[in-house]
Amino acid sequence: MAEDDIRLKDALIGIVAIISMDVLLVVTVFAMLKTGLTTGGLGVVLPAALVISVVVPTVALVYYLKRRGISLGFVPLGRRGWHLLWQVPLAIFVAGVAAAIVGPLLGLSPSESTSAADGRGVMVVVSLASYLLLAPLVEEIVFRRLLMGYLDRSVPAFASVILSSLLFGLVHIAPPVMVYATFLGMGCALVTRFHNSLRAGFIVHLVNNVVVQLIAVSAL
Repeated sequence: MAEDDIRLKDALIGIVAIISMDVLLVVTVFAMLKTGLTTGGLGVVLPAALVISVVVPTVALVYYLKRRGISLGFVPLGRRGWHLLWQVPLAIFVAGVAAAIVGPLLGLSPSESTSAADGRGVMVVVSLASYLLLAPLVEEIVFRRLLMGYLDRSVPAFASVILSSLLFGLVHIAPPVMVYATFLGMGCALVTRFHNSLRAGFIVHLVNNVVVQLIAVSAL
């Protein structure tokens, strides 16, 4: 990736974009569920609203970075791209195992899931899928491009990976998810460094979210 002049201000603006995205998501879901719409109505409105909650902060951030002259970092993978065939499943597997070990040690474990009998639970999960499939784009830009890029200038590479991953985990709010996201963030950071391209981390992140959504939908 290009060695752009990434400053603390750039990383902080990226984090603000993430926070804005999360706030818009929470407000959107809460508002939609309180409107009294039928399941069919939610099926139309909720996915579109969730997409907007991701697109608006993403477009604003990309516009800012273009004005700053900072490249997004999605350079071609090159001949080493085939390594993702084993790196993707390994990163997801290791994150899951590590979270399963560390989570209980910290007193954190996934709560029992509940399903909605009226069909709204299904609609919310399916709608959230649209969010989780788009969110990796802006999250990789913020945490692996801006934050890690800034930290690389002041701390060793291993510390940059750990610190950016810890912050990546913290923004996921739910404690059990935070543990898993932290380890997944480390995997995304390492493959991004290995390939010197944000595409690698994005692929790991995207595949992980697809797997999570498939598990969530199958459990309904």
